[in-house]
Amino acid sequence: MSPSGGSGIPRIFDEFAQEHLREPQISDREDEFRITFWREPQEKRWNVRRQAAQREGVPVTDVTDEIETDVTDITDVTDDVEKKIQQMLRKDAHLSQAKIAEHLRMSKRNVTRYMNKMQKEGVLKRVGNVRTGKWEVK
Repeated sequence: MSPSGGSGIPRIFDEFAQEHLREPQISDREDEFRITFWREPQEKRWNVRRQAAQREGVPVTDVTDEIETDVTDITDVTDDVEKKIQQMLRKDAHLSQAKIAEHLRMSKRNVTRYMNKMQKEGVLKRVGNVRTGKWEVK
């Protein structure tokens, strides 16, 4: 520690107070100390940012006002991907999720999500083990 005393921690507290955020908590332990910064709920964080921008004269619009995508459009995309996966598995029931992802130009994780959903809905079933098993499309 600096003998003259630093100004970093008091500045942090001042900044939090200016932004009307919950004050950080300092915990003194045997051989250390911790500072806990509280995260506000997303809506409150957005409101704080909006208020700060308005104070600075920056125009603020709600992003959701600009979204024009209909929920049915998103559902159509999901159905389209699921249909493509079904078609691929009807042609080759031994395809791996990695190969499907490569063909659809998607991440393997997204393909896994789609296929898990399809399994829960009973559209898709895995028969056999991971290595030598195959997919059944209903």
